[in-house]
Amino acid sequence: MAQTAIEAVDDAREILRHERRRVADEREAFDRFARLLAGVESETPTATTGSRTLLGDGGVSAGARAVRDHYQSTVMSVPHYDSEYGDSYRESLAIEFGPDVAAALESGFDARTKQAVHAAARDAHADRVRFVDALDAEAAALTDYRETCLAIADERLAVAEEAHGCEEYGTLDALRTQCLTLEADCDDLAGERQQAVRACRADLGLPDAYPNLQEYLYAPLETDYPVLAATTDIAAQLRDCRQTVEERLALAS
Repeated sequence: MAQTAIEAVDDAREILRHERRRVADEREAFDRFARLLAGVESETPTATTGSRTLLGDGGVSAGARAVRDHYQSTVMSVPHYDSEYGDSYRESLAIEFGPDVAAALESGFDARTKQAVHAAARDAHADRVRFVDALDAEAAALTDYRETCLAIADERLAVAEEAHGCEEYGTLDALRTQCLTLEADCDDLAGERQQAVRACRADLGLPDAYPNLQEYLYAPLETDYPVLAATTDIAAQLRDCRQTVEERLALAS
């Protein structure tokens, strides 16, 4: 089987498994945070509520302190947080919920702030839900493409084995036709994948540097598009196989 053509797909599947674990952990963390937040009592603003800091307990209201503790015990406690983010509490709040929400928490925890934080937490959770769904769809697609690529590669090997030493024109002509059919299958597979990639440009909160999910996920690999790389590799092997068959056909005619 075309092992080199499949290796990139296998590497991509491993990246997907890692990314899904990471995003699923964040999804559950934001859900837990939102649930805990619902139990924190909002506070009535007072004349002395303004300009409090979240860096220490001095001057921090009980509500804001509870929010901080819940955030640190959920969102900031996912296994990969320190290695992949390492942001402080205030930095993480500003990134995930926006600077306005982060700033509001510095002034206490009134009903309006509670509503804003809860809505932002639910939005962050929904973002992760969408991302996990996209990753699951991509994982299923990779599994299907891998199986199809392997089936085509196996057929190519069978053609090559049958053509080896064969001098019968009719058999060789049939093998040539089979190669052409398999090449067309590769082209169809590549076209289908390209359409799927273009369709997967939904807003997933990706960094601006990545125009689609595949380039974001597979940046560490040698190719951003492992399925297309696999189909290209197998198609090249099929062309070589067909050329060998055609050379034998010329001798048999």
